[in-house]
Amino acid sequence: MAREEPFSTKFNVWWVLSAALVALVLVGGIALGFFAGRNHEDDQGESQPESSEAADTDTSQAGGACGVPADDQDYPVEAPESKWEAYKNGITVPTSQTYGPTKRDGNFWKCYAHSPTGALFAAFNLSQAFLNGGVYEAAVDSPEAKEFFDEESSVSSEDKTMVELAGFQIVSYEEDTASVDLLLRGSDANASLVVDLVWDEAEDDWRWDAGTVSPPEAVEDTSAYTSWSPRNG
Repeated sequence: MAREEPFSTKFNVWWVLSAALVALVLVGGIALGFFAGRNHEDDQGESQPESSEAADTDTSQAGGACGVPADDQDYPVEAPESKWEAYKNGITVPTSQTYGPTKRDGNFWKCYAHSPTGALFAAFNLSQAFLNGGVYEAAVDSPEAKEFFDEESSVSSEDKTMVELAGFQIVSYEEDTASVDLLLRGSDANASLVVDLVWDEAEDDWRWDAGTVSPPEAVEDTSAYTSWSPRNG
């Protein structure tokens, strides 16, 4: 799923979702705000959360094999049990002892099960590591991904407006690739963002194919998605 043209504007300009853009999005298909997050009313700021029981915080194994069990190869048909945790910039991400992330190296929350549900957790978390955590290694290395990363890195966190994860559907899954459609919610509008993943044998983990990302599309009928949100746990 290649982009028709390179990114020519700041990430925050064409991904941002605001009330002023909602009407244009629904009428003309203009891109909505990018990945899900939740601006907490109690303002958790830039601090990193304490490591949960679901994660191994030993950073000495950074870059080593993950070894996350992948016994369950079924497509998730309901929201997986998740522990929602604060990440950065008011973002809330799902974590799981079973599916990942099982290791944390600073802002790099990594190691996901080699399974459809593992890919689901990886799709959201790796994109957040890349976009909000400043972790380029969360993506497949490519000129397009580097350009995208540099564009995003030039935008300050204060200028970013986030939206919330609302649901998902697995588009496709094979041994080495996966495609996950994330349903994003912002203001009174919803958007679909497809995240392509590649299995990295050397890292024993998923990586985001960020160089192929396309702008989100407005969604009016959300019935095809499985609800998955920090609101409903």
